[in-house]
Amino acid sequence: MKPENELSLKNIWNETIDRIKKNAEKNHGEQMHRFVLSQGVVTQDKGFQWERNIGMAYLREGGNIYTLKLWTLLSERFYLAPKRKDPEGFFILSSKENTSPKNKNKFIWNVIGNGKIDAPIGYIRMKFDLFPDEVFLSLHPEHKVIGKNLPKEAPIQDAA
Repeated sequence: MKPENELSLKNIWNETIDRIKKNAEKNHGEQMHRFVLSQGVVTQDKGFQWERNIGMAYLREGGNIYTLKLWTLLSERFYLAPKRKDPEGFFILSSKENTSPKNKNKFIWNVIGNGKIDAPIGYIRMKFDLFPDEVFLSLHPEHKVIGKNLPKEAPIQDAA
């Protein structure tokens, strides 16, 4: 006879595998584009001098909200959402689930910076409120990721 904790671990394992399979089936064929997040310097001749890569950004096919992953903050996920009244501007957002049963919004959004398209250098220039250096998001995808299982963006109607 197997110990009780082995049975429960096996159940947890099976449930996890089933959940992964269901997510893979649900996201089958959904394409995501991956973009490099870098630090660098804009040169006098309006070029970009790369210094280092600091993370990745993901954009779902047909979407307009980037999911940002910074390598120094791996457990955090940030979002880059377009501003409604400025076609070249973006908000950098953080979110957390709203646990208040009285509130109708599922997420609490915080604006933690801004971004602006700089087409001549081919990047979105981002300024996080707490970081002294700019972060640059390439406008050109690195390559397509097919069926990448990132969570859907939370609705941000009230954030922008």
